[in-house]
Amino acid sequence: MLIMLNFREVSSMPAMRSFRFPNNYAVALARDGRGFMLDTPGLRLDGCRIGVACDQRPQEFARALTLTPRGRNRVTIAATSSLGPLTLDIRASQIGREAALTFSLALTPNARHRWVEISPLANVTLAQATHLFIHGRNTGHCHLWPLPREKQDFISHFQFVASFDAAKLHLSHCLKQKHVSSIRGEADGKTVSNLQAVTRVEFPGTRKLAAEPLTLAMVTDGFGALTAWGDAQVSVPLPTEPQPAGWNSWDYYRWTITEDEVMANAEFIAADPVLSRHVKRIIIDDGWQYCYGEWDPNSNFPSGMAALARRLRKLRFEPGLWICPLIAEPHSRIAQWHTEMLAQSEGGDPCLAFECMRRYGFIIDPTRDDSKRWLHDLFSRYADMGYGYFKLDFLGSTLKARRYHRNVPRAQMMREVIGPIYEATKGRATLMGCGYIYDGGNDLVQITRVGSDIHATWKETRSNAVTVAARFWASNRVWITDPDFAVCRGPDTSKDPDRGRLRCILIGVEPGETRRTDDSGRPWTEGFDTIRHHEAQVLLSLVIINGGAVNLSDKLTTLNDRGLDLIRRTVAAPRGGAPLPLDLFSSERPSYWLQPTATGFRTLLINWSEKPAELSLDLTPHGIHAVKARDFWTDATVRITDNRVTARLAPHWCQLLEFDRADN
Repeated sequence: MLIMLNFREVSSMPAMRSFRFPNNYAVALARDGRGFMLDTPGLRLDGCRIGVACDQRPQEFARALTLTPRGRNRVTIAATSSLGPLTLDIRASQIGREAALTFSLALTPNARHRWVEISPLANVTLAQATHLFIHGRNTGHCHLWPLPREKQDFISHFQFVASFDAAKLHLSHCLKQKHVSSIRGEADGKTVSNLQAVTRVEFPGTRKLAAEPLTLAMVTDGFGALTAWGDAQVSVPLPTEPQPAGWNSWDYYRWTITEDEVMANAEFIAADPVLSRHVKRIIIDDGWQYCYGEWDPNSNFPSGMAALARRLRKLRFEPGLWICPLIAEPHSRIAQWHTEMLAQSEGGDPCLAFECMRRYGFIIDPTRDDSKRWLHDLFSRYADMGYGYFKLDFLGSTLKARRYHRNVPRAQMMREVIGPIYEATKGRATLMGCGYIYDGGNDLVQITRVGSDIHATWKETRSNAVTVAARFWASNRVWITDPDFAVCRGPDTSKDPDRGRLRCILIGVEPGETRRTDDSGRPWTEGFDTIRHHEAQVLLSLVIINGGAVNLSDKLTTLNDRGLDLIRRTVAAPRGGAPLPLDLFSSERPSYWLQPTATGFRTLLINWSEKPAELSLDLTPHGIHAVKARDFWTDATVRITDNRVTARLAPHWCQLLEFDRADN
C-alpha cells in the first residue's frame, strides 16, 4: 500500500536489510525475503515484488532476495525464480532536476520459452490517488483519469503519472527501446492495485535477458518531469525550417479521390490570396493506388503520379503521397506471387494480420532483405517523380503478425520498417509516421501523428483533445507533432450539396444487425461533417495550440465564407511553441491551455460541457502579467482584469486569445 510519511532512516527498521541513497530514497528488504519496500520523498511503497512470467507459467514473484550495496549510489538485489536467477540493479538517478531511482532487471533463463515477461517493480498498491496520466504507444491511446472511478485495467507506455494531493509518482521507460515495455495496473475508486512495469521478450532463447530500465521519481512538477523526459529522448535535432501548411485529400474524399479533385483543390488554394501564402504542400491520401501492396495509380488517376507531381510543382506546391508500406491486400501481386516476403502466423504461414475499416491484408516482413529492397525501390521511385513528403500509415500493424524471418526485438521493428525508406528519401523528402510506434525513436521520421483520428464532428474533437494534451512533451521537442486534420465543414460552414452523403461508418453494419446506431449511439447513416461553427473553432484552436503540423482536409471549393474565414485564420496563425495543458493532471480533458509564441503567448479556454460555464485562468503563477489581448477568431480587443483571463462560454465554445508582449 501507499502511506504518506515523514522521512526517516529505514535502517532503523528491525530485521530488514536496507540501503539509503544520498538523494533521500531508500530500499529495504521484507522480513520474508520475498519483496522490498521503497521509501521515497513523501511516499512509502510497501510490498514491492520482482515478477517473472512466460508462455508456460503465469506470473510469479521472486524469492530469496538478498541485498548488496555497490557504492553510495547503487545497490543490487539477487533473487531466485522458477525461470532462473535474477539480479535487480537500483541506482540513484535524475529526471530533469528531480531525484529518482532507475531499476534494471536481468534474468538468466534456465529453459527456452516462446516469450518471457520480467518486472523489476510489481505488486505495487497506491492509495488515495487523485488522477492517472496514461500514455499510448503510438497514435492516440492516451487517457486522463480523474479518480475515483469504477474498476478498470490500464496499460501505459513510456510514461505514467499517478497524482496525489501534494506530489506525483512518475514512472518512465526510455523512448527508444529494444523490447516492448509497459506500465500496467488496475484503478478502482482512488486505489491503484497491481501496478507493475513489464518488459516482454519474444523468442528469448537462453541468453541473459534485460528488462528496459525503469525510472521512478516522486515529483512536484509533473510538467517538468514529462518535458525533461522528452528532452532526454532526442537523438537528432528537429529540422530548422518550419513545416508548411498542407492540404490532404482523406477526410473529405476518402477512397473517392480523383486526379481532377486534387487539382481542383490545388488550383483553389493557388488562387486564394491567403491560402496561397501559407499552404505549400498537397498530399494525396489513400485511394490513389490500385491496392495496398501494389503502389501504382488506379483509373481515377489516368495521367499517372509522375504527371500529377509535375502539375502540382508547376503551381509551386510540394507533392505528398500516402503509402502504407507494409500492408499487402490479398489481390496484390506480392500476396499472390511472393508469399515468402510475408510475415507469418504462430504456425509459420502467411496470415491476414491487418484489418482496418473491413479491409484485410498480409504484413510484408520488414526483416527480410528482399522486403527491404522492395521498400527502398518503391520510395526511391516516387521520390524520383518529385514527391517530397510521404505519409507512412498503419505502421503499428507491423507487429500484428507473430513470426518474422529474423527474430528482431519487437521494439526495434519500426527501425526495420523505416530504415530503407529513410535511406531512399534522405535529403529528398519529409517522412511522417502515422500509427508510428514511438519506440522507433526520433531520428528516422521528422513528423509523427499524435492525435487520434479526427473528423468534422464534435465527438472526434473531444476525443482528439486528450491525446494532443498528453503528447505536449513531444511538440517541437522530439518531433513535429501532427494532431490530424484541420477541418471545419458542417451545416454552418459549407454549401456542399453532397454534405452527409459519404456515410463512413456503414462499414460497421453486420448482416444481422438490428440497431440503427453504433455502440456510441451514432446513427449508421451519419456523415463525418456535422460540426457546428463554434465547435469547429475548438477543433482548429487545438490544431493551432498544438504548435505542429497543419493540414487542411475539406473540399475547399464548397466552403462558404464562414468556413473559409476559419481555415484562412488557421493556416495564417504564426506557429507557436509546445503547448501546456494546464489541467492535465486533474481533468479528463484539459480546458485550460497556454502556449508561447514568438511575440508573446496564447491562452485557450474550452467549455467541453453541455451547460454554460465560466472559466478563469490566473496568469500570475506562470510569470505573466497582461492587460489586454486579441480574440483570435473575432479580432476583438479583450481587457484583462486582475491578471485573470475570464470567459463565460456556452456549451462547446472556446476562447482563443493572443497576447503581444509589446502590449503587456
